[in-house]
Amino acid sequence: MTDIAARPGLEAAMRLHQSGDFAAAEDIYRQILQVSPRDPEALRLLGLVALQRGEVERAAGLIEAALSAGATAFHHLNLGMVREQQDRHADAVDCYRRALALDPDIVATYHLLGDACCARRNPAAAVSCYRAGLARAPQDALLANKLATVLWTQGEPAAALALYRQAVAAQPDLAVAHFNLANLLQERGDLPAALAHASQAAALDPADGDAQACLERITLGLGTQAGAQAEGTAVLANYRSAAAALPNHATAQFLLAGALQRAGSLDEAEVAARRALNLDTAAAEYHFRLGTILDQRDEPTAAGDAYDAALAIRPNHVPALLNRGLNHLNSRAPAMAVAAFDRAIAAQPTNARAHLGLAMAELQRGHWQRGWAEYEWRLEMPEIGAARPATDRPEWRAGPIRGQDILLVDEQGIGDAIQFVRYAALVAAHGARVTLRIRPALRALFSSLDGIAALVTTDEPLPPGDLYCMLLSLPQVLGTTPATVPAPPRYLRAEPRRLARWRQRLGAHAFKIAICWHGGRKKTGIGRSFQRAELAPLARLAEVRLISVQRGDGLEELDTLPATVRVELPDSDFDAGPDALVDTAAILETVDLVITCDTSIAHLAGALGRPTWIALQEAPDWRWGLAGDRSAWYPSVRLFRQTRRGDWAGVFAAMHTAVVQCLAARGTDGSAR
Repeated sequence: MTDIAARPGLEAAMRLHQSGDFAAAEDIYRQILQVSPRDPEALRLLGLVALQRGEVERAAGLIEAALSAGATAFHHLNLGMVREQQDRHADAVDCYRRALALDPDIVATYHLLGDACCARRNPAAAVSCYRAGLARAPQDALLANKLATVLWTQGEPAAALALYRQAVAAQPDLAVAHFNLANLLQERGDLPAALAHASQAAALDPADGDAQACLERITLGLGTQAGAQAEGTAVLANYRSAAAALPNHATAQFLLAGALQRAGSLDEAEVAARRALNLDTAAAEYHFRLGTILDQRDEPTAAGDAYDAALAIRPNHVPALLNRGLNHLNSRAPAMAVAAFDRAIAAQPTNARAHLGLAMAELQRGHWQRGWAEYEWRLEMPEIGAARPATDRPEWRAGPIRGQDILLVDEQGIGDAIQFVRYAALVAAHGARVTLRIRPALRALFSSLDGIAALVTTDEPLPPGDLYCMLLSLPQVLGTTPATVPAPPRYLRAEPRRLARWRQRLGAHAFKIAICWHGGRKKTGIGRSFQRAELAPLARLAEVRLISVQRGDGLEELDTLPATVRVELPDSDFDAGPDALVDTAAILETVDLVITCDTSIAHLAGALGRPTWIALQEAPDWRWGLAGDRSAWYPSVRLFRQTRRGDWAGVFAAMHTAVVQCLAARGTDGSAR
């Protein structure tokens, strides 16, 4: 390493650099390089000046040149900082690890490497790195704070508490550690101690709105705790008490609105939210809260107005932009949704939910190239990204695969798996050997797929191979457009023996319609499901039998149907085993028609090639498009669309007419023509 102390010019330049006088420092660095063009320290420090000015590519060239002239830990450290600015996060991690190998005593490296591991959603590696740094520098309060935060998110609050306390003891003026400690103490119910640290955080950084909000929240909590009638009083009761005691305190009303919203009391929540706004109309968060309540009440126009009010106050309020984008998407305005999501991404470029919302909007309006590219951001969301396999195989993103062994990975809902597993045959047609990795429940259903060399489940070891690809990345990799959707007439089949059994059970008489009216409440968006009673006119047709394939949510509606509306239920052993939808598939192959809401049954019926009518809300999911009665994905599917939001009556009137036409056209063998 260059002896800086023996180089007065370099030492003077560094003092200027550290004081923020970049121009003067740069002049001296350049003078040194005129004499010694490969001076590694002058090159490195000049690269740092470029990086601090935002000239990332120039910084990369200078620091790379410095490394070739004489690599030290600082050179690798600074190159890692450049790589992060270039969004080359894996390379940044490699640089930091090289820096540590050369000099494990540079504490800044532990900070940067741990932060990079967090950014790459590798908390275990971050914990290991921060711990190693603290072992070298036990008084580094910021390291202790970072380690505590990761441990807290990983379900170790006791360890986090000790570390936050270590941080504030080592550096009493570290506002962020006081803030985090206050929140953790509040979570653990120690409100007096939480108040002390929240007060410290707010005093140390008066401009931090989060710290001020934390202080208000804990103060209110203490007041309501003191006024509680008995230990263990519900949190909602505490918020009610605080709001009653502080009728002119906007925060008290705002917090009550949130508690009521979480409890499902949306009418009261709206009243409290509007009361808070009457007290403080300039609070963007209050408008945003009202918008979320109105969204839950399925009042999209009013919700949109509330989000717009929040954005008028804080134009870069990312949650409001995200919700406004979804609001536009659910109002059949994908172009406006794109604009909202683009604004959110401009404010937070790595916000995965913003990119995913943008993907949905672009797909809905038919811009599939950009839509599929943005859809890759779904894998940055922990709940989806967790499906990535732990494998050394590289991910297939493009290029020929003839002769390669490729692993296709199931990743989301059952309906998604059924819809996109069609691509397995297409990948096999490109000359690859396809192994499909699925959840165990789908093994039996997918055993009839063509083009699959092997099926493995998520509870089995991964086989060796060449490449892998997430199932829902295949449309992007293969360049799918609305005109090139692979849509075979059918690609799934029911088990022959199960099919024979259900044919015998159901018989051949009458016109059999399998029905599903409700998706799972956790998976299905507002408005997709319809009331079972909408099918009552069909049930009254003399030649029609309605056979339920509904499972779980929605079955309770059968108890409220009039006695004149008859729905046949399969036996208690219907899909009762560990295999998903195997009996359902057999029933769907047995009936004459399937009528369903937008749920996994729709995809299963389409994949089986069965005549299927899907009842769609006014603003349907992107995969069904915004117009037309046919699906690009399933040739056997017919789409019946709402013409007005919430108007299922028109949808089922059209279905009733279509069923009557089917009955009139039936042949002598009883089949529909």
